[in-house]
Amino acid sequence: LTEQEMILAEAKEALDEVSNRNRRLKEAAERGLAEARSNRKYADNAENRVVAVKALLDKSQNQAVSSETVAGTADAEAKISEERACEAEARAQKARAKADKEKEKASEESKKEDELEEKLASYQKLQSELTEAIHSAQRRAEDAVSMSEKLTNEIREIKSGIFDGDAK
Repeated sequence: LTEQEMILAEAKEALDEVSNRNRRLKEAAERGLAEARSNRKYADNAENRVVAVKALLDKSQNQAVSSETVAGTADAEAKISEERACEAEARAQKARAKADKEKEKASEESKKEDELEEKLASYQKLQSELTEAIHSAQRRAEDAVSMSEKLTNEIREIKSGIFDGDAK
């Protein structure tokens, strides 16, 4: 009977260990899932920022084209009249300065867009890695549950054998 009690105690200890391991794996999987959700939010926010930057870039390009048209008009008026030419030249210089500023701004926005795209790619890579980690954790958790069920069945068989042995 003492030997059977020792076997039962060892089986209970093994079951406790598997249960604890299963609980830790489940907690790790839950943490991984929460982190993946958080990273997905970051990726979505980055994507929204990229769209906004592209819209700003389009607007800046349209303004630059408009500024160049104004400069062309100013040059045509310069040929018509000397007085108007002075006024047109001043407007053209302002328009060119504005176009340069807009081009510079567009260049900065392009750089920002490139940085955001790099961040997005980084976040997507991180999300992929986290997804794989989650899947791996889930597989380990499933393996642990399967092992736990197997040990439970073995314990039941051992208990059944012990009680059958007592009945004889």
